[in-house]
Amino acid sequence: SISPKDGSIYSSAGKDIDNRGWYISHFGFSVNNPPQDLKVIQVFDKSYSRTTNSMPTVSPDNKSIIIRGRKDGADVIRIYSLHEFDSHKSDLSNLKGIEWKINREFTKDDFAFQAITASNKYIYILSGGGNIKPKRLFVYDFSGELISKFPSVTLGWGKAANSGIEQHWEPEGLSFDIASHELLIAFAIGDKNNRKALVY
Repeated sequence: SISPKDGSIYSSAGKDIDNRGWYISHFGFSVNNPPQDLKVIQVFDKSYSRTTNSMPTVSPDNKSIIIRGRKDGADVIRIYSLHEFDSHKSDLSNLKGIEWKINREFTKDDFAFQAITASNKYIYILSGGGNIKPKRLFVYDFSGELISKFPSVTLGWGKAANSGIEQHWEPEGLSFDIASHELLIAFAIGDKNNRKALVY
C-alpha cells in the first residue's frame, strides 16, 4: 500500500524475515532505485500466525493502517492509528488497536484471502482461487461490522474462460480510487508463463 502522505510503501514482510506473519515492512520508494530507509515493524505478538501475509493497507485520509493476521485458525483484521507508525518504533504489537475475526464464510471451501483495501469509511476484502469459481468480496466498516457480502463476484470470468487451457482466473489485488470513488479489482488470467492482468 502506498502512503498518501509521502509515497512510501507499506508491505507484507518478505520470506527473508523470520516469523514474517508478525511484521510489516515500511520503506521509501523511487523509480529505478532500491528501497530506502527500510523498517521492519512488529504488529502482532507470538500468539498469531508466523507465516500469514499481513497485507497492510493505508486509508486514503492517511489516518489508519489496516493489517491482516491469523490467530487460532481464524483470519483477523487489526486497525492502528497511523500516527503510531513513526520512525522511532519497531514493535507495535502491544499497542491497543481495533481487531475482529473475519466471517468464516469468506474463506470457506478453501478460498484464499487474496487482497484488502480501504476507503475512508469501509474496508474491502477479496477471496478466491485461480479456478473458474466465483470470488467473494466482503465489506466491513472501521468498527468491524460486516456491511455487505458479495459471495459471487464474476467480473472477468468470460475473458478468463477463453484465455487459455488452464482457464486461470485469480484475484490478485484491490484498490480504492479516491478520485472516482470506485473499487478496482485486478485478476490474473491466462496460462502459466503467459499471464495477463485485467483490472475492473
